[in-house]
Amino acid sequence: MDQIRELLKHYYKYGKYKFTSRVFKVSKNTVKGYVSKIKKSGQSIETVLMLTDEQLCKLIYGDESTSGYNQREDFEKQIDSFLKQLPKVGVTRKLLWESYRESNPTGYGYSQFCERINQALAHRKISLPMDHNPGEVIQIDFTGKKLHWIDESGKDQFSEVLVFVFPYSQYVFCMALQSQKIPDFISGINSAFKYFGGIPKVLLSDNLRSYVTKSDRYQPEFNQSCVQLACYYDVELRATRVAHPKDKASVENAVRQCYTRVYTQVQNKEYRSIEQLNEAMVCCVDKWNITSYQKRKGCRITEFETYEQQQLRPLPGELFYLTNSTRAKVQRNYHVFLGQDKVFYSVPYKYIGKKVQIVYDHKTVQVYYNGQRIAMHKRLLDVKPFHYHTIVTHMPESHRAYKQQQLMSVHDYLDKIANQNVSTHWAIKYMYKNQTSEYQRQQACNKLLSLIRSYKQQRVENASKRCKMIGHVNCKMIENILKRNLDTTKWVDNNSDEFIIPEHDNIRGAQQYQ
Repeated sequence: MDQIRELLKHYYKYGKYKFTSRVFKVSKNTVKGYVSKIKKSGQSIETVLMLTDEQLCKLIYGDESTSGYNQREDFEKQIDSFLKQLPKVGVTRKLLWESYRESNPTGYGYSQFCERINQALAHRKISLPMDHNPGEVIQIDFTGKKLHWIDESGKDQFSEVLVFVFPYSQYVFCMALQSQKIPDFISGINSAFKYFGGIPKVLLSDNLRSYVTKSDRYQPEFNQSCVQLACYYDVELRATRVAHPKDKASVENAVRQCYTRVYTQVQNKEYRSIEQLNEAMVCCVDKWNITSYQKRKGCRITEFETYEQQQLRPLPGELFYLTNSTRAKVQRNYHVFLGQDKVFYSVPYKYIGKKVQIVYDHKTVQVYYNGQRIAMHKRLLDVKPFHYHTIVTHMPESHRAYKQQQLMSVHDYLDKIANQNVSTHWAIKYMYKNQTSEYQRQQACNKLLSLIRSYKQQRVENASKRCKMIGHVNCKMIENILKRNLDTTKWVDNNSDEFIIPEHDNIRGAQQYQ
């Protein structure tokens, strides 16, 4: 209303439409329209200038002056739709405003439209203060800009930069990597653990392709190499929600500070290898961590050493390194086949028929089922193809007993029989000595043990005693004695009187055949 009032004063003073329109940079018809409405009202310009803003607004715009409330109401009905469309590709505030004015010609102008959009956004951009436990989480993120170095051939190379931070103390580490691929990503995590001197409980990152294979708000699927790393270090993997950088606000802030604290110090120098670049970056990071906080006492390294370092778990003797992996099905003989080496490796027999993942490197072969390691072997590179490598604990009880039986010696068989059973001991030693092969010896002894289980030890001892009297024994003899219950009858010696044939007239003697 102030501008319209000034315009009317100027026209009242000079009485020229064109001159007034040039001064106020409006069209001549606009000035004519204001003056025409005043004349139609039957009042003079001098009288109109004495009116209040509300009265002047009603005179100039008529019923349209009451549309302010309707404008607000109509806009608020559509604000949710505007905010939903605004993040879409190609959608601008200008396009939204034009669409808004087409459906509501008396709606807000562009400046008021943008102002109210900003107000609505401000109410939705609310931050929740987060409480972090010391030493619990490391947040991870790549920077958006790369660092330059020169390789041995003189070619320019550009490295990715991976940033790690503890949210509690803001203790930070960053390093240059050749790419964002899985081997480099895991190498960066190992270097961070070495720098921090321990292992946290949780790793938190966004949905990197080298970290997450399938994003999900509640249960994302992680890359198998990262899952193996988590099993090795016993850490929990977490991923942020898609397009929610505030879920890892600390590392987002660390990335912004990295440009100031690290990039500005190293980007104008020449490095002949990525190792040289990382050495320079570590020096910058060390200075960064000892820099005092701006709004509180202390610095990152003192907070870390005071509250977080003792919460970290110690590093294992050897860092995790990337391995090859393949999938296989556990065969009926409870072995999996590693095709690269052409060697069979055993797993616990209860996983027969299951599909497992084989992870192997130059030293070991590990077998995982549903992310849990179920078997681990030393990798065999110097054996003949299709060799079976079996761990005894993976075998069922019956197979274990069979294997153990094949390795038994005469002393093992003797140990199974009580020392007082002297004749049975003699029988085992006799059969073990007189059989032609080790297999036959074991089979004879196993048969004797089977007879003991069937007929009991004392009866076998009696049968063995009968055989010992004649100086010869085999399992068939003992079995026949037991079947005919001869072990329970009295033994008669050949020289006993019971074997003398009595004299009789019907019996011819040896003299009849001379």
